[in-house]
Amino acid sequence: MKPQRFLIIVMMFVMAAPTLSQTPSNIVLSDPFILKAKTDQQPPRLALVEPRLEGYAAPVVESNVLIVKGVATDESGIKKIEVNGITTLPSATGGFALRVPLQEGMNNVSVRAEDNCGNDTTARFSVMCDTRPPVIVVLEPKVEVTRGIQVVAASTKFIRGKAFDENGVREFTINGVPVTLGADSVFLTELPPKTVPDTVSLVAVDNAGRRTTRVVIIPPAKPVRPDFLTSKSYALVIGIDTYKGKWPPLQNAVRDAKAVAEVLTNKFEFEKIHTLYDQEATRDNVLGMLDRLAEELGPDDNLLIFFSGHGRKEPPLNKGYWVPVDATERSIGRYISNREIQDYLAAMKAKHVLLVADACFAGDIFKGNTLKYPFEDNDNYYRKVAEKKSRDGLTSGGDEPVLDGGANGHSLFAWYFLQSLDGIKKNYFSAEEVYQELKIPVANNSDQTPTFLPIKNTDDAGGQFIFVRR
Repeated sequence: MKPQRFLIIVMMFVMAAPTLSQTPSNIVLSDPFILKAKTDQQPPRLALVEPRLEGYAAPVVESNVLIVKGVATDESGIKKIEVNGITTLPSATGGFALRVPLQEGMNNVSVRAEDNCGNDTTARFSVMCDTRPPVIVVLEPKVEVTRGIQVVAASTKFIRGKAFDENGVREFTINGVPVTLGADSVFLTELPPKTVPDTVSLVAVDNAGRRTTRVVIIPPAKPVRPDFLTSKSYALVIGIDTYKGKWPPLQNAVRDAKAVAEVLTNKFEFEKIHTLYDQEATRDNVLGMLDRLAEELGPDDNLLIFFSGHGRKEPPLNKGYWVPVDATERSIGRYISNREIQDYLAAMKAKHVLLVADACFAGDIFKGNTLKYPFEDNDNYYRKVAEKKSRDGLTSGGDEPVLDGGANGHSLFAWYFLQSLDGIKKNYFSAEEVYQELKIPVANNSDQTPTFLPIKNTDDAGGQFIFVRR
């Protein structure tokens, strides 16, 4: 390359390049460009979906865990969601869900959403945690722990107690009737006295709708027994249907005897009731039981004897008899004579003996004239007849045959005897009152006339057997 040519090219390039002093005046040079973060001073948007908050009342949760659901959004993005110190990240659409533990009772809940610029939004609310039903406590009268039966001895019954719940009792009822709880959640209700067991239903409902039911059975008030009615009573009940041989079977004697034993057991104060039915009621067994009772009963005890079966009067001897189940022949040697019964009654140490006989010719046991104290409906009368010895007989008829049937599957006498025991609405009453109650309907509806008299020559002193209700 020739040197001359190179020089020319360089000089041409230098001449074409402008200098700084030659910059055109219409060109403006800008400052350097710097990236800055976008400014965000708006808090995030927070909406709760669960639990539902309606009105001013705190929602009630029946679990010890609360599920909080909602949506949080912000232009700069959500950094975190925090509920009572527990944090999570929302989904791409801003949704979140957290399980928050609760304590029993009222709980305060704080839900906080924070965006990427440090702005936050907080929602606060309260929830009631109620996982236990209400409690019902009966304070008065005392309740037997094992059976929940209250024993009441007064004529008027009160139920006093408490019905409470940590979160409040919304409703309380006794036998379906609303009852307002007093201070300290106490309730007090008076119940009228009854002659049958009283079932009382106590129901408490708390603010979460949880229900507690308590059923209390209150037995009828015990009769108030005066000091002259403290002796113990026993009974011997005999009934025979299945006669054989010369004696036709009966239809209702055993049913009558069992009904009497049942009412004595369930409604009256008897220590022990001995029974002899059908094949058990042999001559030896009946006399053996009378012999045993004569030995066992003391001078303060009472005895009721009920016999339902065939009776017989033998004209040659002019004597009345009970017919035991094993007397298949018409033989005096197998009967039980009224004289034998009188001898046992006289030999007994018991204070009161009442013989109730529903048999033909039962009235034959009354021989000779006897006297009784006239009835008076007051404690002086009951005290007098309770303290004096007695040997009385109450029979379905006199010296005559009597009916085996006639009323509701019972003999006419047995039916009205049972009705009298149930119908006299007193805590205690005498055998005289039972007789007065049954004698008219029996006599008016049959050809038999009931009799109630002392049994002569048995050491009777004018007293009476007294029935005492349970």
